[in-house]
Amino acid sequence: MNNQKYRAIGYMVASMALFVVSDTLMKLASDDVPAAQMLVVRGAILGTAVLVVLWRSGLLVHVREIGHPDAILRTLCEGAGTVAYILSLAHIPIATALAIHMSTPLFVLPFAAWILGERIGALQISAVTVGLLGVMLVLQPAAAGPDHWVLVSATSAVLFALRDTMTRRLRASLPSMLVMAAGIAAGILAASIDVAARGWEPVSRSAWFAAAGSAVFVGFGMLFLIRSMRGADVSMVSPFRYTAIIWATASGYLVWGTLPDFWTIGGVSLICVGGLIALRLARINAKDRAPQASD
Repeated sequence: MNNQKYRAIGYMVASMALFVVSDTLMKLASDDVPAAQMLVVRGAILGTAVLVVLWRSGLLVHVREIGHPDAILRTLCEGAGTVAYILSLAHIPIATALAIHMSTPLFVLPFAAWILGERIGALQISAVTVGLLGVMLVLQPAAAGPDHWVLVSATSAVLFALRDTMTRRLRASLPSMLVMAAGIAAGILAASIDVAARGWEPVSRSAWFAAAGSAVFVGFGMLFLIRSMRGADVSMVSPFRYTAIIWATASGYLVWGTLPDFWTIGGVSLICVGGLIALRLARINAKDRAPQASD
C-alpha cells in the first residue's frame, strides 16, 4: 500500500476513537435531555463553527456542488443515519449500539459492488456472512431495549454504509468541510421533527458542556472519516472501523464500570474476523487489478 492508503487507514482509526468519545458524552447527557434535542443542540454548535470556517476559508463558493445527486443522497443518509443512531443509543447499552454499528462495513461491501463496481467475490460474501452472524450473536443476549430500538440502530448502520459508499462518488473539487456541513444540517432538520413532536425541554449547564464537547469530537471524527473514505477503496478502509470496539470497551469500563460479556466478545470477534477476511481479499483484488492496468 502507498502512503495515501496508510493515511486513509489512520484517519479511519482516529475517527472511530473520536466518535466513541462523542457517543459517550451524548449518552450521558440523554439521561437528562431527550436525545433528539441534544442532537439539535450539538448540531447548532458544530454547524456554527463549521460555517465560520467555510466562510473564512472561502469554500462557500463550492456550495452549489452539494446539489449534485450523489452529494444529496450522501447528505440524506448522513442526517437520517445520525438521528437513528443517537435515538437508539439513548435506549440500548452503548456496547450493543456499537456492536450493531460494527456491521456498517459489512453492508458497505455489497453497496460498493452495486454502486462503485468494485469486484466482490464469493469469499467476500462469506466474510460478510460471518460478520452478520457475529452481529446476531451480540443482539440475541445483549439487547436490553425494546426490539424496535434495536431495529432503528440496525437501520442506521445500513444508512451509514450507503453514506460511506456515496462518499467515494463525490467530486474531487467538493471540499470535505462542505460535505460535513451538509450532513450536520440534515441531522438537525431530521432531529427537529422529533423535537417539534415532543416539545423543547430545559437544557442544563452540564448538558450544554456535554453537547459542546460532543460537537468537537464528532466534528473532527466526521472530517477524518470523509478523508479516509476519499483516500482509499471503501472495501479497504471500512474494516478498520472495528477498532472502535477497543475505544468503546475502555469507555464502558471507565464511565459505567462495565465490560463486554461472553456473548458480546464472541459476537464482536466474529465481526472482526469477517472484516479482516474482507480486508485481505480487497488487498488481493487490488494486486490483481494492478498488472491489468499496466498492460
